[in-house]
Amino acid sequence: LIAKHTFNELPQQISYLPAVFEPITYFSNNQFSSYRKGNFIFQANLLGSRSESKYVLTAGTEIRNIKFTSDLTGQLDNNIVSVNGFQNKFDYKQSSLYLNGNYRYQYKKFRFTPAIKLSALHQNLANNISNLSSDTNSILFEPSLSIAYKINNKSGFFLSSGYNQSAFTEDYFVNNPIFISTRIIKENKFNFHIQKSKTINLFYLLNNLYKQFQLNIGASFAVSEGNYFSNIFIQQTNTRLLYFFLPEDSKTLSLNFMIEKYLPFLQGTMRLRSDYSRNLYKNILNNSSLRTNISKGLTNELFLRTAFDGSINFENTIQHRFIISEANGGFQFTNQSFHNNFQLIIKSSNRLFILFSTDYYLPNISLRTQDLYFLDIDLNLQTKNKLYDFRFKARNITNNKYFKKFDTNDYST
Repeated sequence: LIAKHTFNELPQQISYLPAVFEPITYFSNNQFSSYRKGNFIFQANLLGSRSESKYVLTAGTEIRNIKFTSDLTGQLDNNIVSVNGFQNKFDYKQSSLYLNGNYRYQYKKFRFTPAIKLSALHQNLANNISNLSSDTNSILFEPSLSIAYKINNKSGFFLSSGYNQSAFTEDYFVNNPIFISTRIIKENKFNFHIQKSKTINLFYLLNNLYKQFQLNIGASFAVSEGNYFSNIFIQQTNTRLLYFFLPEDSKTLSLNFMIEKYLPFLQGTMRLRSDYSRNLYKNILNNSSLRTNISKGLTNELFLRTAFDGSINFENTIQHRFIISEANGGFQFTNQSFHNNFQLIIKSSNRLFILFSTDYYLPNISLRTQDLYFLDIDLNLQTKNKLYDFRFKARNITNNKYFKKFDTNDYST
């Protein structure tokens, strides 16, 4: 039996000087917000096993209460006034009763794990600004299945699939505008819809400890049905995001590869990792029609670590990222970046440890003159009687005062 109660309170105040909203009218802006969340869970678990099978039964209830308020003010002459339309105040209550069943059965080299989750979900949202209340009840059915095939003691295949249903978080319950940065304003058209997603994963794993060799190959595919979409209004002084629900789907495909081997002649371990992802999603930009976007990303990483018997060893990680994003088959926005991390490790005794760490960044390969180089040092010294530890850290020795970061999405770099 498990019972748990948590309570969180997060007040926040942000001051903008000069004003970020209607700077001609207001001298400054202040945004106040308060977020309170209480969560109670009671759960009973029953575990058992019988010959080649094991099972877990879970029954429980979860109750969540959330209160949120926000207000944007502006200084007008010597008066502080609330900016009309920028007030939020809502109470959200969510309760659920659920029953989970998980069964694992071993048959020769196969292991089957079916699972079922059944939930009764109740949601209530009271908007104290507009004096409106919304109430809904849902029955959620979520099955899943996992199959493992053991080739030998070193390797095997793993296949899993599942169907999930979930309510949206309180991030989408804020009906009136609210600043989430100095430029971005967010608001929502609230809806109690349930998001449904289907996933399937296939992996091959090989772990040979005797030869110190690992190989992982995997693929994942997910489809989400129904989501909040953003209508993006880009203006000179701010960007407004309006989120609303549409029964459209988004698709994600990811491919993963990793190979790791201990190299005796180097007395070190080398690892090569490659990850590819492809996302198909939709959005709206400046009241456009629904746009279909494709985002593709490839990350390659090469890692080398030595384990010499002497006092000096090193690690080096090389990483290359390539991102392509486009909308409606139009112009492509791309970015390639490069990062190299080198660490020199000196351990002359059990009491002295020194780490030299260097990082080289090239945020955009097409702009080779805008690269960055960082140097850090860590020194740890312990006295002979082990009563005292002395630590010295030096950061950013190359004295970089600023850096540039490049982001790519479906409408800008």
